[in-house]
Amino acid sequence: MEFVMPAFACVIVVFGLIKRVPVFDIFLKGAKEGMQILYSIAPTIIGLVFAVDLLRSSGAIDAICNFIEPVADYLGFPKEIVQIGRAHV
Repeated sequence: MEFVMPAFACVIVVFGLIKRVPVFDIFLKGAKEGMQILYSIAPTIIGLVFAVDLLRSSGAIDAICNFIEPVADYLGFPKEIVQIGRAHV
């Protein structure tokens, strides 16, 4: 299975060469656009990670899970779904 990604990259390069597309230039353009997107969404991602960590460390996630657990149990949801918020990564 470790050959899938390199094979996929080779297929793209070969296809681009057959179609006479400047593969490396397009790759650089895509990488530049990707970095710009990352730059624009990074503050949001950092804020969300901080908020989730804050909720976990404060015990709010446990309180929410304890509140939701009886309702989820009544509706027939597996307990693992509700407890997913309690898992520490």
